[in-house]
Amino acid sequence: MPNLQLPNGNQLFEEMRGTHATEVLTKTGARILVRPDGYIASIGTRPSEEYAGERTRTVQCPAVEIHK
Repeated sequence: MPNLQLPNGNQLFEEMRGTHATEVLTKTGARILVRPDGYIASIGTRPSEEYAGERTRTVQCPAVEIHK
């Protein structure tokens, strides 16, 4: 996944840094849950409020497209 600039001005990798999982919300509605170690935990449409007992951080990433 590229280190895109987000609408809030931050880079995606800055938002992913830390002990939390990050849920990347795409413009098509797909949600990519990325574990704290950078691996993808899941891809789907349901929100993930927590992962491994810690709240996830959701970031909107309008430039990422998921094609079916």
